[in-house]
Amino acid sequence: MSKKASVQLQVGTFFKVLPKYTRLLRWLTVDSIWRFRGKVSLIIVSGLLYVSLQIQALGLAIYYAHSVEKGIVFTLFGKEFGARTSPELLSICGLGVLVCLLLSASLGYFSRTRVLKLWRIYEEFCSKRIFLLANSNLRIWSPFNQDYGDEIAILRLARSDSRYCGRILGILLYTLIPTLTVLVAIAALLYINLPLTLFLIGLMGISTGFLYKTTISGVQHTISLQKYSKPFTLEYRRILQSLKSISLPHSEIKYWLEEKAFQSRDIKRYQDAFEGRLRVIAESQFIGNIFFAVAISGILLTLGTSILLQGKGWSQLLIYLVASRQGLLSFKDISQKITSINRFYPYLRRYFQFLENMEPDVRINPQPAMSYRVTVNLSPIAGSLSYWNLLTGNRLGLVSPIELNRYTLASLIDCLLGEPSKVARKTLNSIWFVTANYTVLPEYPFRKSLGLPVGYTYQKFCKEMKGTGLEEKVRQQLPRNLEKCLSRSKWTQVEPDVKFAVALLAASHSNAQWIILDEVGLQFLSDVAQQYLLERLAKKITVVVFTTTLTNVGKYKEDAIALLNQNELIGLGSVEWFTGNKEKIETILNQSAKKTSKSRSTDSYLGEDEDDLFEE
Repeated sequence: MSKKASVQLQVGTFFKVLPKYTRLLRWLTVDSIWRFRGKVSLIIVSGLLYVSLQIQALGLAIYYAHSVEKGIVFTLFGKEFGARTSPELLSICGLGVLVCLLLSASLGYFSRTRVLKLWRIYEEFCSKRIFLLANSNLRIWSPFNQDYGDEIAILRLARSDSRYCGRILGILLYTLIPTLTVLVAIAALLYINLPLTLFLIGLMGISTGFLYKTTISGVQHTISLQKYSKPFTLEYRRILQSLKSISLPHSEIKYWLEEKAFQSRDIKRYQDAFEGRLRVIAESQFIGNIFFAVAISGILLTLGTSILLQGKGWSQLLIYLVASRQGLLSFKDISQKITSINRFYPYLRRYFQFLENMEPDVRINPQPAMSYRVTVNLSPIAGSLSYWNLLTGNRLGLVSPIELNRYTLASLIDCLLGEPSKVARKTLNSIWFVTANYTVLPEYPFRKSLGLPVGYTYQKFCKEMKGTGLEEKVRQQLPRNLEKCLSRSKWTQVEPDVKFAVALLAASHSNAQWIILDEVGLQFLSDVAQQYLLERLAKKITVVVFTTTLTNVGKYKEDAIALLNQNELIGLGSVEWFTGNKEKIETILNQSAKKTSKSRSTDSYLGEDEDDLFEE
């Protein structure tokens, strides 16, 4: 590629990524700095005072030194104080410098601790937002080839990505004091020597261009690191599996590791990206040091030549060097911090994309539909119905490889009612689901954790549980005051049949039109308890989700059976139809389960290596 073509490519890349950076930065500014503008304003004011007091202390010291050099005599209250001879004047100046620096140090400490506090507050806010969105009645959005319905992916957003959002805010706020220092230094330098200061500003512009190129390189290495993390992890797993069942001399294994295994392309690409990402900071420091060296030498040559020609200007040189040094060091600090922000760009982008594609839950409570249409587009199983009208009071069995929980609920409904639609989305607002491992919120009233209505008494609770045959267990294992909080440890001691029965009873008291329950939980209950609790749901649409075994399909008097394979319905019919095609259905579902298991085995990691090894 020619030099001209290379320059054109770089310019084109700049204008291509600039709108993305600008959009992301605008969102971050509004979401963090503007959201906490009161706290940010306090940080800015304290930072400005910190810089001002440092400059005041430095100015006082330089002024005193200049007065001593000139032998200036001050008159105060009719008394003369010689700069060269007065200990009182020395004490006053020394005390003034001390007070300014102590106040400056206190304000700097206050500013930095406020930044850390706000960092923590924003990180916590970002994590809470992910949990709230993941638990809203929305289908969890995910980019291509990523499963955000998986708890691990949600945890990555709530933990790692939220932490980086807080960290980026902290870095931005930490640049405030250096930025203020640079601005004050430039103002002072412009006043002292305009042409020389314009030269320094030009150098800053040139170095900024090189720093931009470095930060883009950092972003590219970070993206590569994410891209190659999974192949790298899989390669390590292959090495581990290869050595697991082989008996060879240690020397042979050592040779194989050094000459063969670690020469893998997947390992090399990951390590190259890892090294390149770490090298970005060193490159940024190198550019900053070159800029600092050229700037200082330019100042000395320019002002030194003027002094030699005119025989004066030493004090101006001293002041200019001190002020420029503060400004240049602050500029280096800013450039390094901005570089580190760009290294975290992919994590911030991933968090932003998730928020952007998760529309807010408006909690619409529409009038329940009289019926819902369950449709199968194409079925590989003979005799399958093409559609079935699901009415209030119907009981549907859903055979699914997808486990029932909050994060998969929207996907299950979309599969039942077709592609995401207004009907499916409105339906989510009238659903109550009960999983086999139903839990209660710790440190939260037991009644509220179950969603039982206000005024619901313990006596009524026991009376209704009597029909399950579990009344005695309920009295022994659960609190007699429904407003009492139940800890995690106490809830784990409650037997599974009591947990599921209590959860189903609570579901029967809800206003939800749909009750979706995990069939594994029904297995915990006796036949009497099953019949009693299911009859309490007779006026609702009940969906029994089968995920572990097909043995009990048809046992719960289902009106129809639907088959789900990955993300679409592949069959629909009566219990008799299911029984007649059970062998073929099991074959199809086993193949689907293997694919799902393989996919999850390669995705079940948090990417700790790229998340936690880059602390500044």
